Amino acid sequence: MKALLRQAGFGGKEKTGQPKDRPAQPPASQPAPAPPEPGPPERSRAPLVAGAVVVLALVVGLYAFSRPSPKPRRSPKPVVRYVEAPDPTPQATQATSVELTRTTTRIPDGDAFLSVEEGEETTRPVTGFRIDLNEVTNADFARFASAAGYRAKGDWVRYAPAGRERHPVRNITWDDAEAYCKWAGKRLPTSLEWEYAARGTDGRPFPWGSQKPEEGPFVPGVRNDTSPVGSRPAGASPFGVLDMTGNVWEWTADRDGKSAVVRGGAYSTDPVQLPLGQARETRTTFRPAPDCGCRCAADGP
Repeated sequence: MKALLRQAGFGGKEKTGQPKDRPAQPPASQPAPAPPEPGPPERSRAPLVAGAVVVLALVVGLYAFSRPSPKPRRSPKPVVRYVEAPDPTPQATQATSVELTRTTTRIPDGDAFLSVEEGEETTRPVTGFRIDLNEVTNADFARFASAAGYRAKGDWVRYAPAGRERHPVRNITWDDAEAYCKWAGKRLPTSLEWEYAARGTDGRPFPWGSQKPEEGPFVPGVRNDTSPVGSRPAGASPFGVLDMTGNVWEWTADRDGKSAVVRGGAYSTDPVQLPLGQARETRTTFRPAPDCGCRCAADGP
C-alpha cells in the first residue's frame, strides 16, 4: 500500500518545501539606535566680549567729547606782601664780607630842645643813653638777615646792589628796623632822644650849627640818591653823631597804632624842611619807603 502510494506520488517523502522540524532560531537582534546627530559647534564668547568692550569704549568716548568742558577756576587774587625776595641771600652774603665798625656814642643826661609847634620850642629832660654814630648800612642789615634768617617786609635788597654796602639801608618798615635793633642788642631811639642827639644842648637848627643846608655840610645825597654813611664828617652833631640831616629818614620808637615818627629828612627832602624842629613826619609802620632807614640806641652808660 505504501508502495502504491509512493508510486502514485503520495507518501514517502515529505515535501521539500517543508523541512522537518528545525531548532528555533533566535530572534534577530534589533540594530542599536543611531547616535543623535551632533549639533553645530558651540561658538566662542570672546568676540562678543571684545565687541562689548569696543562698544563701551565708543560710548565713553562720545560722552567725554559731548560733555561740556569744565569752567576754568578763577585764579585767586594775588595778595601783596612786603616780604624779602628769595634771591637776595647771595647778595646778603656778599654784603657781610665788608666789615664795618658799628660804634655808638654816649649822650649824657640833659635838657633837650623839642619843637612843639611851628616857631615854638620847649625843653624836656632826657636820661642819658647811647646812640649809633652812623645809620644802619646795607652791610649791617644783610649781616642781620643772614644770621637771623630774617625775611624783611620791605624790599631793601632792591636798593643794595654790590658796591653799596656802606650806604644806609632803606625801604624797610618800622618792624624791620625794630627787628634789626633788637638783634643788635639795642632799640630804636625815641623822637626826643633823636632830636637831643642831633641838636645838643643849645638847640641849634642843624647838627652842624646855624648855616643853611646849601651852605653847610648837609647830606643831600648824589643825583637824588643816598651817600655812604659818615661821608660828611663836618656835619656831625655836637655829640659827634653823623648824617642826622639828609640821606634817609630814620624810624623812631614813637609809635601810635599803625603810625610812627620818622626824623631827619632824606636826600629827596626840600632843604626848607630840614631844620631839625621841622624834619619830622609820621609814616605808616607797615609801609616801606625808599627814603626811610634807621639807626639804633641803647640804655646804659
